[in-house]
Amino acid sequence: MINALISITFLCIGSLSSLIIYRLSPRNNNKDINLFFPRSHCPSCKKNITNINLIPLIGYIKQRGRCSNCNIKISLYYPINEILHLIIGLVLYSIFGLSLELLIAFLLAVILIVLFILDYRYFLLPFSINIALLFLGLIGIGYAEVFNISFLDYNNLSMSVAGAFIGFVFLWLVNFFFKLFKGYDGIGGGDFILLASLGSIAGPFALPFIILFGSLASIFIYFFKIKALSNQIPLGSGLVLGFLIFLLLNYFELLNIYAVL
Repeated sequence: MINALISITFLCIGSLSSLIIYRLSPRNNNKDINLFFPRSHCPSCKKNITNINLIPLIGYIKQRGRCSNCNIKISLYYPINEILHLIIGLVLYSIFGLSLELLIAFLLAVILIVLFILDYRYFLLPFSINIALLFLGLIGIGYAEVFNISFLDYNNLSMSVAGAFIGFVFLWLVNFFFKLFKGYDGIGGGDFILLASLGSIAGPFALPFIILFGSLASIFIYFFKIKALSNQIPLGSGLVLGFLIFLLLNYFELLNIYAVL
């Protein structure tokens, strides 16, 4: 029973992340819509979605992938995003069990998914979401020490703060010298905060690997993006993927940077 409730929670949070992405996207230029109001509705006919159709996956299946009011096709993105959150949640649950570590890890994953999609689609890294990730890293990892990133005589908090500071300053300096020579910004301010947030989670010694993997991932995304609307590179999305690659390599002890040599 507990496993079913946990699974439903993961699906519901996946549905919530889809709502956050939609309402924060530049396409949603209606000033009367925010993260809390009005209630969920069809973007085409503007009719409120009934309670039963709001149930993750079930609502999509019940409506056969189309709005029950105007019959417009509902994007497959919504059920896929809900299933993605379910899979990630269950993987983390198998690792951490029902614990504070699970809560922090899953919240981190949700925020990273939101930032990845917004940057991939719209080159947008909202300040509020970025700051939430930074504080979650500093408090959850640095203060509450739910994950261990300590190195030698340094504790989690000092490592977390150092990672945040170095991550921010590094990209700021890169952009500073770029602007000095080119006359315009080459990196968005949201990327500074994102790398600072990732540094607060993984620590300063992880940053070179995250930057390397993230840069390669950004270039890959740029060349294989289906609809390249500009010559911009979604560095934020790449950094999220770089962070994921780093975590996987470190988890399977293929890149254990905190081993004392």
